[in-house]
Amino acid sequence: MNELLELLNWYNPKASANCPEQLYYNENATLFTTKTNAYVDSNSLFELIRADVILGMLENRERIFAGIEDFQPDKLRRPLVIQSLFRLSPYLLLEDGTKIYLPFYSREINRALLEDPSSFREGKYRPLLDAPDSAYEDPFDTYGARLYDSLFTRLLPLPEVSRDFLAFYHPAFETLFLIDRDGKNARMLPVFDEKQVLPEKENLIARLTVIAKDVAEGDEEGTLDDLRKEGLMSDSLYEEVQHRLYKVQRKRARREQ
Repeated sequence: MNELLELLNWYNPKASANCPEQLYYNENATLFTTKTNAYVDSNSLFELIRADVILGMLENRERIFAGIEDFQPDKLRRPLVIQSLFRLSPYLLLEDGTKIYLPFYSREINRALLEDPSSFREGKYRPLLDAPDSAYEDPFDTYGARLYDSLFTRLLPLPEVSRDFLAFYHPAFETLFLIDRDGKNARMLPVFDEKQVLPEKENLIARLTVIAKDVAEGDEEGTLDDLRKEGLMSDSLYEEVQHRLYKVQRKRARREQ
């Protein structure tokens, strides 16, 4: 499957230049800290999206903590003031309805942030304002791929296709992502190549789900055939990739003899 995905990305490359994700990264990359530098790379579309998830959290922290510093503790107990701290901030919504604005902190810290931000001025969590990375936990270790199904990205979730992956689609990148459960790696498959004129985009989620299942099962031939069948690839690109994949498979078979 890796060979097919490499070919598809080679023959149908998708660029990030001038997209909101790239611009956001360029504007906010200085927010990365020693604790978050593991996610600083943005060499691929997936790495860019993953980096922006981290940057969204870091920007949240900078904005929220600055707001906490602006108010006296007594005012930080007023509902309208508390609401103002989180206005326009992205978050992860848990199944129980809890909003997590800083997923690299524990649920306890996030709960206190929402219920009693004054405790960050004069109480238990005051040290966090001075050393914000002191309580850092890798958010992907905690929430895994669920972080991509949040307001920290523009990814569209697909129906579940596998125990091992969550599937997403990015409309601007025209790319299908199968992200492993820990949220740190992904299989990327571009669709809609330049040889297609006015490609059909009706019922797109259902059609992409067919492809996602093929990829999750490691079915190279099924993936390629369904890409054409579902109108996600031109006939000419299909033939070109099929021909090249056949050569790659023959070379691989010879090596294994």
